[in-house]
Amino acid sequence: MKSKLILLLCLPITIIAQIPQTSNLVGEYLLYSDANDSSGKNYHGDSFGSPTTTTDRFNNADAAYTLDGSDDYFHFDDDMLNEWTPDENGWIVSSFTISFWSKSTQSLEHPIVAFGVHNNGNLYSSNSLYKGMITRMGTAIKMNSNNWPTYSNNSGFSTSGRSHDGQWHHYVLVWNYDTGYRQAYIDGSLVGQFQQVESGTIRKRFAIRDKGLSIGRERYENDGSSDDPTGTNGSYDGSVDDIRIWNLALTSSEISNLYTYDNTSSNYGNDWTNGSSDGNWSTTSNWSEGVLPTKRTSVIVETGETLTVDINSAVCGRLIIKSGGTLIISAGSKLTVSGPVVNTGTVTISGDIVLAY
Repeated sequence: MKSKLILLLCLPITIIAQIPQTSNLVGEYLLYSDANDSSGKNYHGDSFGSPTTTTDRFNNADAAYTLDGSDDYFHFDDDMLNEWTPDENGWIVSSFTISFWSKSTQSLEHPIVAFGVHNNGNLYSSNSLYKGMITRMGTAIKMNSNNWPTYSNNSGFSTSGRSHDGQWHHYVLVWNYDTGYRQAYIDGSLVGQFQQVESGTIRKRFAIRDKGLSIGRERYENDGSSDDPTGTNGSYDGSVDDIRIWNLALTSSEISNLYTYDNTSSNYGNDWTNGSSDGNWSTTSNWSEGVLPTKRTSVIVETGETLTVDINSAVCGRLIIKSGGTLIISAGSKLTVSGPVVNTGTVTISGDIVLAY
């Protein structure tokens, strides 16, 4: 028995990359031609200006957005703030994590993420230095509550050129209220962290209220009345995709795992090839990635192809049936679609289809 136990302990353990801490995931925005929330919380977003769809990092069409650097941005439902517990004065003073993909060729500083309000002028009878979060990108990532001379004389965390090399990169911003550290990660690795200590006291800089997450714009002013970017920095000049926000601080291992998941093409796009010629959804060799689609996978049925759902556990994200393409949901089978449906072909339903978007 002892030798068998030792053998079992020595067996390799495979950790499958996945989205971490899904029970604390407040919002997930895959930007499949809209700003809807696929986390299940339904904190949907709106676009402002005229963001245009573009290909994502896996070359999936209309699966990301380009912002023009002038007035394009996204703002997501302010009701997401209900996922945190405010203090007695109505402020959220607790941890959060924000992740997103972006690419740009702009090295000049421009805003990418805002959360909460500016509280300019001490509107809420709170110390005006403790404000909502604004993050700007240029040659560095500056994650601040104000342009306060904190880390490296406010120079931020260097991106080593990745923020403006014209390639997709994964960014994660972490505010850990318990430790007072703000952290920035690029492509799964920590690029900088800072804990502000003054006279032996850890300054817990961020306080959030009134406004939920925005991508691509400056922070809202304290009255929250304007839906146009403020200040002189305009909006983000580049492309964005796959935005998420949690109501806790993710760990470094969770962020590494998230990057691995997000950088795996089969989790987001999986072409139907009918490689086995049997036409069935359940046959893994019929898919370009050799695995069945997940709830975040974009599935496309091309012209001249027929795809038959033959299991009761089929899932996908965005579903596109092109003109001349056919989707059949056979009796006793079920397909759950977690993204938008674009159908210019033919759909025959003898089983069940659930639109969970």
